[in-house]
Amino acid sequence: MGELDRFKRCQEHLALWLRSSLTGCHFATSFSSTKPLKLDYYTPISETVDLAAIAGFIDGTAVRDVVAVVLFPSLRTPRELVDTLLTLRGDARWGVSQAAWPEGRERPDSVAISLTWQTASGDLSDAMGVAPLGTMPVTRRAPHFAIVVWGGPHRNEHLRKAQHVGVASAPTGLDKAEHARLMKVTDDRVRDLLREPAEDPVWLRHVGFILPREVNDSMSELLGSP
Repeated sequence: MGELDRFKRCQEHLALWLRSSLTGCHFATSFSSTKPLKLDYYTPISETVDLAAIAGFIDGTAVRDVVAVVLFPSLRTPRELVDTLLTLRGDARWGVSQAAWPEGRERPDSVAISLTWQTASGDLSDAMGVAPLGTMPVTRRAPHFAIVVWGGPHRNEHLRKAQHVGVASAPTGLDKAEHARLMKVTDDRVRDLLREPAEDPVWLRHVGFILPREVNDSMSELLGSP
């Protein structure tokens, strides 16, 4: 199997995971199955991360009202992910910082990372990481490492604009009633999935990745000044 075929298979695998409803998000389930143009994938075809290509992809998907998925199927370990995030910081539009734990939810074995993208419109977008790691919330334990990000301004007429935009800010094409129905189903399902281990779903909207503390020695460079 060639590299292009292998990466296409990985994209199909991630889409299958999204359709399985294991994320709890029925919007993602809908977009990945009946509305495939709502998600688009970029997968580096070499070990070198092309910052300009990734930026162009995210900007381009936003113009098309599509949520971007930057997939890294070659990554295998948390340390490799940290190295990749460090490379992404070479583009000033990416922001990486340590997220404070919600009161009473501290986890001494893990570190929470906030990941943002500055959109072409100037908004900061909270990027959502997914990964095959036990430290990740159960709704984010995907078969591959990936970053899901909305690269445009707030376009969801059914939600109030917040300080940051995020995946929920993307336009859905749904009427008010259908959006409200999917939102309730999603909120109920996500809260149910996050009961054990207990996670704060509101806090998680601003968290990119939760990584094992064992990578702490390589985190100082990532979280420091570029």
